[in-house]
Amino acid sequence: MLSTPLPEPPRTSVELVLAPLLNGKTPYRVDFLYTVASPWMVLLRCHNPGGRLEWLLARDLLALGMSTEVGEGDVRVVPDTDHVWISFTGPEGTAFLCFDRGELDRALSATETLVRPGTESELTDWDTAFAALANPA
Repeated sequence: MLSTPLPEPPRTSVELVLAPLLNGKTPYRVDFLYTVASPWMVLLRCHNPGGRLEWLLARDLLALGMSTEVGEGDVRVVPDTDHVWISFTGPEGTAFLCFDRGELDRALSATETLVRPGTESELTDWDTAFAALANPA
């Protein structure tokens, strides 16, 4: 009896562990999380000895930051030859994460395989989004 393998379900998320350097010196664990349910955003989950910090960043901000300095306020992205620096400013100060350019590029490319840039709105349930805005929990 021949059996046909079931097709793989379509991927709907990217989950990677990246290893940037904190303040350019100390290896640091950062989870890079992306889901088609929130196609404009990338979640960077930073693991600290005292707990986790999570930052939501616009995917297009990260993509643009691969080639030019972008951002203002709490988050800035600054590329250099082999690295991409992301600075996060909060009430307790500023942290600088130095990502390997190739590693971050592969992570962004994986998101673009799931959702091509410019097609994010096609995946958004606008009725649900507007209802959530009109009736915050």
